[in-house]
Amino acid sequence: MLRQLLPIVKVKMLRTVYFAHFYSKISYDIIFWGSSSSMRNVYIIQKRAIRITPNPGPRISCREGFKKVDILTVPYLYIYALMLLPVKNLNIYQTNTSVHGMNTREQNKLHIPSVRLSSIQRGVYYPSVKIFDQLTQNIFKFHYNKHTRKTFLRDYLVKNAFYSSNEFLSAGHSDPDI
Repeated sequence: MLRQLLPIVKVKMLRTVYFAHFYSKISYDIIFWGSSSSMRNVYIIQKRAIRITPNPGPRISCREGFKKVDILTVPYLYIYALMLLPVKNLNIYQTNTSVHGMNTREQNKLHIPSVRLSSIQRGVYYPSVKIFDQLTQNIFKFHYNKHTRKTFLRDYLVKNAFYSSNEFLSAGHSDPDI
């Protein structure tokens, strides 16, 4: 559909069509299906759609295309949804201080529960804690409002267009631009 609209409309309109037809379907309940193996197939389809918009060519990486069009990759949509879960529902999570009461460096981070089943580790709660704890606490010192936190997190993820959640977890997030 985007390829048929390319000669008729401008890139801004193609972006709007992308959000109407692709993004709405991709982002629906991504927090539950984002860790499945089918995410790779959806990501390939998303890259095909992005290749139409800025037209980088078939062999060139789409990383800059995602930044140019200001669209989150499918893995980052999953990470963003997992980040927003603690932001929206901070009352259901425990901090390290509430668990052991010791004054440590990581006392304000969320407590990662010890679980032995991999099915729980692939669920929603466990990865949301791991991803949320990767962020610096400066986000919460300077961004008091939930809306400004969401906007900051989205802009941060668009600026650093990683291709997988493992790439995000292995990168250092000690001092993002606030």
